[in-house]
Parts: sequence; C-alpha cells; structure tokens
Amino acid sequence: MKRLLAWFCILLCFSACREDHSSSVRLSSFKGFPPGISGCSCYFSQSDKDFRGERFIFVTDLDSTAFVSVDGNLIRLKLLRSTREPNVLDGSEHTDTFSNGVYTVTAEISPSENTGDEVWWNTGKLTLYFKDVEIETLPFLGECGC
Repeated sequence: MKRLLAWFCILLCFSACREDHSSSVRLSSFKGFPPGISGCSCYFSQSDKDFRGERFIFVTDLDSTAFVSVDGNLIRLKLLRSTREPNVLDGSEHTDTFSNGVYTVTAEISPSENTGDEVWWNTGKLTLYFKDVEIETLPFLGECGC
C-alpha cells in the first residue's frame, strides 16, 4: 500500500510539473530575420502592424530550418515533414511541421494572392506543441517567396 501511494504521489507531482511548465510556454514575436535566413523564405506576423515593423512569430528558409520565439527565446527548428511539393513554390495550401525534439510547430499555410514574382501573401495558423502537448494556436499573416 505504501508503495502504491508513493507511485501515486510521484505521478501526481510529475503531472503537475509538466502542466505548469507547458501552460506558461507561449509564442512571442521577434524583430527581423534570424541569422542564416536569406533568399526564399516565409515570414509571418500576428498583425499588419507587426508585419510592417518586421516583428515575426515564425520565419523559415523554405528548405529545412524555421525559427520561432518561445517566451522571448529564439528557437531553431528543423523541418520534419511538409505537404508542399519539394522545390515548388506555387501558392498552394500546405502544412509544414518543424521540431527540435522539445518544441514542435505546425504551420497551416493558405496563400491568398500573388503579390509579386514568386511571392504570395498568406494567412493561416501556427500551432505550438511542448513535448507533444498542444499549447496554443495563433492566426498569422505574411509572405512566402523568393
């Protein structure tokens, strides 16, 4: 009985610690483009004002790397999978999933209009996961292009 009670207490503490940490985790915006991002890319903000001020919540090089800021800390993520055709930037809807093993972000991207040569205006939503637990989903707007 004591052993069962001890395991229950351990599980309760583990669950409470995990919930407390995951509930405090939030995406935050960051200024400008992270190092290594140039050329073809996607860059998304929460508002027109943030977009014009180059304050982003998500930036990717369209190849293999993305950046988000979690509670003010810039996090580098690697592409796990994409529903976009490789090496194709055609303005079609797609979902990209990036992760670093702790944080995972899915970007559901819906291009709405072509704004230049190989550049599309997009809307969509970002979903942040902490150790496979969904933390928050935010709408975004921004551009993808070369």
